[in-house]
Amino acid sequence: QGATMSNALLLIDRVYRLKGLTPDAGYLHKANAAAAYFKTFVKQNGSAYVWNYGGAVPQSGVDTEDTNHGHLDMSLVVWARKFGLGGITDTDMNSLAGTVQKIFNGAAGPNDVSLIVDGTGLPASNWDRVSVGYDWIELADYDPTIFDKTVKEFNTYMTIPEGSRFYLG
Repeated sequence: QGATMSNALLLIDRVYRLKGLTPDAGYLHKANAAAAYFKTFVKQNGSAYVWNYGGAVPQSGVDTEDTNHGHLDMSLVVWARKFGLGGITDTDMNSLAGTVQKIFNGAAGPNDVSLIVDGTGLPASNWDRVSVGYDWIELADYDPTIFDKTVKEFNTYMTIPEGSRFYLG
């Protein structure tokens, strides 16, 4: 969840620059380091990436990242790629698009979202589904079918008010 704080620092840096001001150099440095940190624990899984919820902490006892919390990492990584930070490349982004494909084509079946980023597990509620509508959807820039699958998932599960209000945020 540190990715959220790092993403905020990156965006604060950008706002300062857009206003013609000089931001504290630490903002960009920390965001860059956090994005680079992601690359220290992500692992290739076929055409996709997987990673542990506990990051690079050895033997953290935490299993593979869940889709819902994984969106926090996606937010930072997507912005880091846009601004050339952390060594994030198009190859990384394509592997993350592959992760979304595993999420959409995994245990939960078509038009649904698998609980875990490796495509295993079933969602317990819409809280396990909602994050593909924000952050994960940004990977449609690397695989346009992600957008179509996200819309199908929305139409199948998220049209009730408690899901639709924040979906596609």
